[in-house]
Amino acid sequence: MTIKFIKSYSPYHAGDRAGFSYKKEKKLVEAGVAKEVKRPEIDKMIKNSKTKTKKYKCECGREFNSPQGLGAHQRFCEEGGK
Repeated sequence: MTIKFIKSYSPYHAGDRAGFSYKKEKKLVEAGVAKEVKRPEIDKMIKNSKTKTKKYKCECGREFNSPQGLGAHQRFCEEGGK
């Protein structure tokens, strides 16, 4: 779960998002300091990004959540896993 602060809670300001342990998040939501929000479907920091649930598959069968992870793994595969 991710929370969004609706009131200032040092060092966070209203509108900030953060992630904590489940117990701490639940306590902040119950106190009325924050509200629960869902993670966004797309990454707004990357222009024209796809959904974060897309899987990138290597020829060896392993799956990754990002093209960067896949690229790093493919270099590892090309080296023979040394």
